[in-house]
Amino acid sequence: MSPLALVQQRKVVYKYNIESNYDYVSVNILENYNDLIEAVENGSKKKWMIFVDSIVYGKQLEKTLKDKLECDSIIFITTDYKKDVDGIREVDEISRESMFSKRILITTAVLDNGVNIKDLELQNIVVCADTEEQFIQMLGRKRKDGINTNLYIFKRDKVHFQRRLAMVEKVRKIAINYMKTFEKWLNGDEKYYISKEGWLIQEQHCQIMKKMAENELDYKDVMKVFWVYGGILMLNLLAYHHLEILCSYYQRIIECFSTYGDNAFLQEQLKWLGKNQKETDEVINGCMKSRLDEARENVIDAMEQNKEKEMTKEEAKAFKLSIKDELVELIRNVECPKEKLDKVKGCLKKNDRVISGQAMEILSEYCGIPYKMVVKKGVYTIKPTKE
Repeated sequence: MSPLALVQQRKVVYKYNIESNYDYVSVNILENYNDLIEAVENGSKKKWMIFVDSIVYGKQLEKTLKDKLECDSIIFITTDYKKDVDGIREVDEISRESMFSKRILITTAVLDNGVNIKDLELQNIVVCADTEEQFIQMLGRKRKDGINTNLYIFKRDKVHFQRRLAMVEKVRKIAINYMKTFEKWLNGDEKYYISKEGWLIQEQHCQIMKKMAENELDYKDVMKVFWVYGGILMLNLLAYHHLEILCSYYQRIIECFSTYGDNAFLQEQLKWLGKNQKETDEVINGCMKSRLDEARENVIDAMEQNKEKEMTKEEAKAFKLSIKDELVELIRNVECPKEKLDKVKGCLKKNDRVISGQAMEILSEYCGIPYKMVVKKGVYTIKPTKE
């Protein structure tokens, strides 16, 4: 590939584009965190590396998996790993041997840079990342070894990115308010006319500290865009620039949901893996078909096991709750009048409702569920649609 020469200040910079090859990756789609737990429970028994974007969730996931798998070969590593003996040992082994000892390693972005994993036992990677940079860095922690890798990615919805945008804008606003004062000073505002820059920096530092003390500003938010020099808070222009980029990025992704629908972020992630539109559609449709087939099979099995069984209303509610996720999955992909469908979706998501007759009609007609719910004198009975 011929280089692109960029001339800047009499210096010639050669820019090369290197296309990454991710043919060794088999993509799996996760709708939510429950899907992740189920994937680990029922998936490959080889090693797992799970990248999470929340310390709270990482701790919860570690506990849940230890309880469900009845296994202690699980560890969660964060930036505070030096406070934990097991964490120190695990990071030390990764640094020395390029492999980890536990079967399941849960980690935050603390391991997304400067760490190379060369472990033939590692065949499952879960990446929870919003941006391409994070995504590629996390996936790249495992070096190619000729063995297929199961990659699990999250679907994410529009609300997720709206929340992320709100969080970024909240921090960005702190920096903007800080800079406005200096703009006034530079523009000769009378209030700051006799002020020197050093005094102004000190004054701004005091104002921020005061707001933190009065809980107007959160310490963690402040430290995302400031750094401390000589005991004084100074604006981190690089961090601020990164926030600007994130804002634009989140706004673009949110707009993509209006254009591409619920799978907008899935399409974005698959582009990062070098998939063209045809390959992207094949991956998404294949995973969705697999999920639908599994959901349909689970619902039919549950109906079959409980057919002709007379249930009270409370028992019928409990039955619906046992297959609620599968029912919601099936209904989500149905093509029928929107008003009718929205009503059924709302009822299925509620824990205090039985499966309505209307829902059973849709499941039978559009989802291939050959059963109906018969209600007689307060007794609920599941019966085959064809006797």
